[in-house]
Amino acid sequence: MQFSPRLGIAYPITDRGVIHFSYGHFFQLPEFQYLYTNPDFKLSPGGGYGVFGNADLYPQKTVMYEIGLQQQITQDLGVDATLFYRDVRDWVGTSPLYTMRAIIAGGSENFNQLLVYGGLSCVFWTLTLSTTIKYILITTPV
Repeated sequence: MQFSPRLGIAYPITDRGVIHFSYGHFFQLPEFQYLYTNPDFKLSPGGGYGVFGNADLYPQKTVMYEIGLQQQITQDLGVDATLFYRDVRDWVGTSPLYTMRAIIAGGSENFNQLLVYGGLSCVFWTLTLSTTIKYILITTPV
């Protein structure tokens, strides 16, 4: 059994503005393609690219924090700015750097840790027109 608590709070700071915060633990099983693709570990006859599944992959675990502000400036103009942090453990992936190890150990593998930092800013003028700016930094140890 997996316990995944989540909490989200939004608090109005003015009649036109809201600050919001969320925190959560997330649990995700690997996709079946990462578990069972090419279980006999056969390469294609012409060589080239081969992906192998690994039935021993661990589920991905993520802890995420998010804080943001929504503010209505005028009747037709509003701003939404959000910062987030994600700590991902046992992230599933493939890489050509790990090809020989994948053949020996059995395909896709869990990377130890992935950190995602970022910010999201959205300016909306009407219900049909908006502009979004995103900045995301992803780091993983090699």
